[in-house]
Amino acid sequence: MDYPLTSNTQQLKLINVAHVIETMKALRRGTKATVAQATGLSLATCGTILNSLCASGEILHEALEASSGGRPAQRFIYNEHFFYVFSLAVAGEHGHYVYGYTLTTAIGTLVAGGRETLPSADTASVIAFIHGKTAQYNVRAIGIGLPGVIVDGRVLTCDISAFEDVALRDILAARFAAFIRIGNDMNFTAYGFYKNQRLSKDQPLAYLMFPEKHCPGCGIIVGGKALEGATQFAGEIAHLPCLNRPGAGRALARTVADTVISLISIINPGTIAVTGAGLGPQMTADIFRLCRETIPRQHVPDIIYRESMDDDYLRGIAEMTLESANYQRLFGASRR
Repeated sequence: MDYPLTSNTQQLKLINVAHVIETMKALRRGTKATVAQATGLSLATCGTILNSLCASGEILHEALEASSGGRPAQRFIYNEHFFYVFSLAVAGEHGHYVYGYTLTTAIGTLVAGGRETLPSADTASVIAFIHGKTAQYNVRAIGIGLPGVIVDGRVLTCDISAFEDVALRDILAARFAAFIRIGNDMNFTAYGFYKNQRLSKDQPLAYLMFPEKHCPGCGIIVGGKALEGATQFAGEIAHLPCLNRPGAGRALARTVADTVISLISIINPGTIAVTGAGLGPQMTADIFRLCRETIPRQHVPDIIYRESMDDDYLRGIAEMTLESANYQRLFGASRR
């Protein structure tokens, strides 16, 4: 988690709490001494924070460690069921709407998930779907991915017309006692790919989707974060000149290669993932070859074909929503 830049004493205390929480999530269990060693904080500070987190239920006491001659140390464990995150991806397919979802714990463990095809996709149907899947869980964070441009929780444009010009975050926040994050499908997908592949944050990456009927999209990760742009318009590659040239019959491999060349020239990614109708491993090799005709070999990134974006998409929603929710609950401020 990124922390706010401040010298404020109260925020510094909250940053210490965040350090302890993140350390306990990574360790899963530990003592004051192991947490202090991992965070660099004092034993006293770690003890105070751990006791406070135990009082809230986020940390649980375990049995005392076996004594080696002195007083046995208290062991602690992170309570991954302290709250849950519900992630929902809504897309239109073949005249119907597909709702892909996951329910994950406070450390990202999958509890439930699936895909359901429904006849409608609008605010009312999304609310009903969330209620039906989360009623028996303490869900404190909800993330929703849509194929569109979303600014401050309002859907400006969307492939699913019922969501256009809808302040979806505000509507859902009034119905659920949870943190709400609404985001673009490709930003979420790119971030999920970044997490699934465990890529280095030092190398930018891009994720390209070329669907059969809708405009192509792109998600970009720079420095371990989704690049959303000043008005959340980053990645709208359908507006690239190379995709708007006359001649709808341009070969798909050439179209994708021109897009990849543009991205190489601008962000110099270490990896580019591609998915979509008509693409495949052989075409990925053709795209790589076409890129090398223009770009020196050392600058052409790994180009990875993804048969489906579903796993990356839902992983990205869950991870980004959890990170944003944790930031808000600790520091009391929203973070995209």
